[in-house]
Order: sequence, then C-alpha cells, then structure tokens
Amino acid sequence: MGHVSVRVNDTSYSFNAGGMDIRSFGEYMGLNNFRSAHGLVLGLPQGADTSIVEILSNYGKPYNYAPNNCTTPISDAIYQLFGVASGAGTPQALEVFLRNNFSITGYNFYPASK
Repeated sequence: MGHVSVRVNDTSYSFNAGGMDIRSFGEYMGLNNFRSAHGLVLGLPQGADTSIVEILSNYGKPYNYAPNNCTTPISDAIYQLFGVASGAGTPQALEVFLRNNFSITGYNFYPASK
C-alpha cells in the first residue's frame, strides 16, 4: 500500500495513528530509511505552500485506516484550497489524482539505505 508524507521545504508532515507527525525531512527520512520513497514536486500557485503548512499543522481529525488515513490531510488541504476532491483513499490513488490534476515539476527518488 505505501504511505504518504507531505514535504514542504525541509519539513515533513506525516499523518499516522499517533496523529500528525511534524519533523525535519532529514529526520523523517532517517526514521524511514528501511523503505524506498518517491516524491512528486507540484507546481502550485504562489503562497499555496504556506496555506498547506497551516492546514497540515492544525490538522485535528482522528486517524482511522479508512476513511481518515495518511492521504486524508493533503486531500483535505487540496479541497480547501482548490475545490477539487481527490477521492483518494490510498497513496497510489492520490498519486494518480495529483498527476491528473496538477502540474508535476519534478520527481525525487529516495532509495532505502538499510
């Protein structure tokens, strides 16, 4: 299935059973170096990153595998900012939604190191 973590600048926002985990991207990757990851770089309007950070930093819904999982906070933020509902319940569905609805300006691959 995978997992979704949102990176804005050098901060990772990762929603899990413990709530929203906010830490430096380097620290997040250090804790998750047992798995490979990839990241899509979205071409968003100026100021959207600030709004996304505010929404994710204040995310208060309880975690539930379905329907409130790791994809929900960023899906909610996208809906609040752009009025587009992702309907994504899995990381794979969220990636398809993002590729179909936003400009992808870059792609990053992070290989597992353990």
